[in-house]
Amino acid sequence: MSRPGLKNALDFVVARATQRKESAKKKKDPQARSDLEKEYGQIYVINKNHQAAIIYKEFGIRLTLTERTELFNLIDGFYKGKEALVKFDTPEERTLALANAQKAKTKAGDFAYLVTNFEQAKTLKYKSKNSTDASQIQANYINNLERRSNQKPISAAQISKASQVGHGDRGVSSSQFALDRAVQEASEKFNLSDAEVKQLKTIASISRKKHNIKVNMNHSQFLTSGGKFKKEFNVILSSQYFRLNTEDAKRERAAFEETLQEYTDIINNPTSTTVRDAVTEVVLEAFAGKPSKNKKVTGKRRKVISEKSNASKPVSRSEEKVKRYAVFRGVETDGIHTPKKEKASSRTSFVQLQGLLNAKLPQTVAKNMGAPRLENRTGTFASSTRVTEVQKTPQGFASIGYTYQKDPYGVFERTSGTRFASADRDPRDLIDLSIREIAQQMAIGRFYTRRV
Repeated sequence: MSRPGLKNALDFVVARATQRKESAKKKKDPQARSDLEKEYGQIYVINKNHQAAIIYKEFGIRLTLTERTELFNLIDGFYKGKEALVKFDTPEERTLALANAQKAKTKAGDFAYLVTNFEQAKTLKYKSKNSTDASQIQANYINNLERRSNQKPISAAQISKASQVGHGDRGVSSSQFALDRAVQEASEKFNLSDAEVKQLKTIASISRKKHNIKVNMNHSQFLTSGGKFKKEFNVILSSQYFRLNTEDAKRERAAFEETLQEYTDIINNPTSTTVRDAVTEVVLEAFAGKPSKNKKVTGKRRKVISEKSNASKPVSRSEEKVKRYAVFRGVETDGIHTPKKEKASSRTSFVQLQGLLNAKLPQTVAKNMGAPRLENRTGTFASSTRVTEVQKTPQGFASIGYTYQKDPYGVFERTSGTRFASADRDPRDLIDLSIREIAQQMAIGRFYTRRV
């Protein structure tokens, strides 16, 4: 991706992710949070053991297993009554949403219900004008326990304050949604390649990992290529202890702002090593190994990418070392250090080589197709090609194993024994040619290929 193209895409991502909704309020809410909260047909998860732990921590009241069951029988009846009122356009949509609610119950003690949106989940939890709600049910049950007959009553407001409705614990946080949506929309608007989109998402992923943010699902599970929610997806909310929810929000904000800073650094710092170049240089260093008189390696090599980035608006942070990394077809590299042991070094470098080859193989195969070779008519063959493994031969060279969709293309192998067997249209020759073309760009020396 050219630097003007990269700058335009990243400018859009930063602006879109930080967009504020139009409002008469002096302090406008983030557009992404507003869109996430308003999405219709959400799932609210509440765990009876977690809720009992909150009650014990905040009020010193330990509920027995029997009491937890009794209390949640009441809460369950309340939420199911409200769930029945949630309307969908078709019975099929309701059936799918109910099935998703069942899937959302991933822990022992989970209860999950359909709500219209985030605001209704908050209202059903507690609102002072409510005649009854989940917090009032809990307060009434606790206050009526025989052992608390002489104790000061606990109010519904106190119960409600101890827990909050959040997105990030079980579902998609508003900051993740803001960034993932912005990148998906940028990919359409600026015609970014899959590798370029993956690079942008990788920057966000490393920030989330650094700040210990749990990611429950990736963008492909809930967003279309244009950045819209998938029809079969339901936003998941959950009841969280208020202190933990506050801590999560701080870490999410830090990761969000750090990601935006990384995007800004790429725009403003033309001397910064690009993600693709950084990965290629590191893998070349690991793959090539120590120089020797019988080995010739060309190309820039480095053992680890470690760059310093000075803070500038919109994020304020001190100078720190930043490792850039990328994910190619699911293989991640995070400032790869060459291990001391040769066996471990080879294994690491071969895995990274596999990822780099797979990042370019389908499009390279498609480019090399055409008479007298196989012709690219539907794109099925090219997209099915992939490197499955890279092993080390006794002589120390790479042996690259690859595969493709053998049904129906395997009949064209010259040794297939079918009437379609052809030396010109043999898929193995086409894939071998493409792998060698990619390897030449990476300045990798001698290696072997084989169909597995």
